[in-house]
Amino acid sequence: MIRLSESQRRLAGVFAARQELQRQVEQVQEENGALKMEYDALLERQRDKETRLREENVRGGHLLEDMIYLKQQAAARMNSRNERRSRYLNAAHTPDHHTVTEQVQVPECSTVSVCFCQSSRSEAAEGAADCCEVKSHCGQVRPT
Repeated sequence: MIRLSESQRRLAGVFAARQELQRQVEQVQEENGALKMEYDALLERQRDKETRLREENVRGGHLLEDMIYLKQQAAARMNSRNERRSRYLNAAHTPDHHTVTEQVQVPECSTVSVCFCQSSRSEAAEGAADCCEVKSHCGQVRPT
């Protein structure tokens, strides 16, 4: 009987150890379940952040393209404006665009009255003589 009672005592100890192990298994499973839920939530947040990052990168690319396009348009407008201004300034310094007030040709010595200011013929004739001169074909230059 001692043997039976000792076996029952060992069996009770083993049964208690098994219950303790079973309790630990359940606790670890609960902890693992909580960790898995937390991990899944983190994965979902990471996916959301990566999706948002991709969207922002695309948006940033579009903004950059738009900005480059606007800068190109502004540069084209400035180039056009500068080109027109340059043509105007170059044209203003060429004799073809100056107002010629009078041309008189004399067979031996011709004279030309030329106004170098930006006024019309009538203004030149009326009093813009300070910027006009008379050139003769003979090489003489005299103010009008």
